[in-house]
Amino acid sequence: MKLTIFAAVCILCSGCSSLPKLQIVVSVKPPEKLKQNVEGVVAHMNRYVELFNNEQADAIAEEIFLPPVIVKSSGESGDSTHTIMATESELSDMFKSIFEAIKPEGWKESVVYDFDIDFKGLDIAFVHIEYDRLKENGEPILPAKRNASYVLLKYKSGWRIISVLGQSNPNPGTN
Repeated sequence: MKLTIFAAVCILCSGCSSLPKLQIVVSVKPPEKLKQNVEGVVAHMNRYVELFNNEQADAIAEEIFLPPVIVKSSGESGDSTHTIMATESELSDMFKSIFEAIKPEGWKESVVYDFDIDFKGLDIAFVHIEYDRLKENGEPILPAKRNASYVLLKYKSGWRIISVLGQSNPNPGTN
């Protein structure tokens, strides 16, 4: 039996982003350790957004992900493929390419609007986010309300992303 808990969360990372809505799926009698896991996953994803907004590609690759990582980039159609990033260097290069692509569009920061966590045991979490990439004037770079899904595993060193799935544009024709 599952119970969905909705909690309002406002976590600021370097004044760049907030996670205003958090949805967590847990068992009816969640273990005490679950609270620590929720806090750990939220802190990890918050750190990811902070590093992204500060264009820290190397730190993202070292602190946030654990290669090999399965990556499916966002795309307009369902026929885009996935890639395996086998090293931190490949991950860092991928993020550097992302920054090079979005900066000419006027990107200033990314802001997370919705944040859902679905735990499967105490060492695996599925995280889904809805976010925007904002310009200096606060307008979103189209498409607005982007989606991404992550698989996180808990290691002795903490939570790490092992898979990221950029979802196709949920609003075709808006980019």
